[in-house]
Amino acid sequence: MLAAADTARDFVPLVNLARMLVTGANPAAHDRRLGRELERGAHDFVLDVGCGQALVLRYARPRRYVGLDLHRPSLDRARRKRGRPGVELVEADITRTDLGAWRGADVAIVSNVLHHLTDDEAVALLDRIATAVQPERILVQDAEPAGALAPVVRALDGGAHLRGRAQLAAMLRARFAVREVAEWRNPLRSFTYFLLELRRPPAAA
Repeated sequence: MLAAADTARDFVPLVNLARMLVTGANPAAHDRRLGRELERGAHDFVLDVGCGQALVLRYARPRRYVGLDLHRPSLDRARRKRGRPGVELVEADITRTDLGAWRGADVAIVSNVLHHLTDDEAVALLDRIATAVQPERILVQDAEPAGALAPVVRALDGGAHLRGRAQLAAMLRARFAVREVAEWRNPLRSFTYFLLELRRPPAAA
């Protein structure tokens, strides 16, 4: 039974459809907000840590884009749909990979990743990005299930460490200057989405 579930998760269009039915909105639409925020600052070189299908490339066109993810079917779909010169998609475990190879990226994206990590793991990942890559800013997008569909959403997404915007921002303020960019709900009100911008304080840079 578990093998069948894993196989189903590898069929990316089916996963996209299931998420759309549960959330009442196309998950790709949320990357429109991320793309707009990305373009508000320097974004010539973008590192997307946990890129999935690289959906942000539907709404932004950096000169150089490097996406890292461990899910090969999502990367394969991204290559077919969004591959072009300047786009590099790398199969990698973001919790272990040496990120120093991409030092100098203008901005790093961490979208729908942190709720899969413990508090310590999430902070460690962001610290590694800030230290090894030294981007001007880190854009963090995540979501918290809400309402009657919350248990279904949790089971579908597999996010074991779900945090709200205020909780995550408070957790990160010891290490980063945090700007709360936006918070919004989906049509079925089964998700509260949010977007944060992180920068290293001058004393810690």
